[in-house]
Amino acid sequence: MPYKNIVFVKLEKRLLNDPRWWSMSEPAQLIYVKLILLAADTYNKIPKNDIVLRKALRSRLNLKSFQKCLKEIKNNFPKFKDNKHYCYFEEFETKTNYIPKREIPRKSLGFPKGGADKDKEEEEDKDKEKNQPYWTVFSEKNTGLLKTVYKKGFNIYALLNRFKKECGFDLPEKVVAKVCEYFVNNQEKVRDNWAWFIVSVKKASEEYFAEQNIREGQEWKNQSAAQSIKTIIAGMGKEARNA
Repeated sequence: MPYKNIVFVKLEKRLLNDPRWWSMSEPAQLIYVKLILLAADTYNKIPKNDIVLRKALRSRLNLKSFQKCLKEIKNNFPKFKDNKHYCYFEEFETKTNYIPKREIPRKSLGFPKGGADKDKEEEEDKDKEKNQPYWTVFSEKNTGLLKTVYKKGFNIYALLNRFKKECGFDLPEKVVAKVCEYFVNNQEKVRDNWAWFIVSVKKASEEYFAEQNIREGQEWKNQSAAQSIKTIIAGMGKEARNA
């Protein structure tokens, strides 16, 4: 198979002589390396939600310890930044060698494309990268669950997009997984997809909030993800009653 779409992540050996690296704890060092790998896999659009990110990195740390490591990384490596949508590495292009499809050597099938066409292709590629849905970093199990639900005729992707557009934030992976499980077990009861989805999101959010509250305690209640869950529960009562 030809070499295409290959991403090489560069981890420079001078890092071993960088005092910032050694000032971090070993868990933070490991997470830093994982973040670089994840950045390569997500086109430098790393999930901003700490719960989703911890899941994406397969970290066994509890949420409080994981967030402490992220703080260590940001304090020592200021090029690891975030905006209102996601986290990213500044100047990430210097850390990876990416071979776009259009640059793969191949036999010519006609006249070469002009500069305008090439620029158009580049813009289209950028748009595709920018519009990567947040569930692409879900675990393999939950990605498979989404596909299963979709194949059963329930367009879960469209509903997730609509929810994000109307509410302004992403649903935690475990909430989405619970909604998918509800559908698998109650498919025959679904009449209005959106109304059923809202009821299920509210129910799943309440369950998830309770589980996390038991597991993480007061620390969890102060997290942005917890505030988002509260918004879901409080703001969707009316829609849930009308479903």
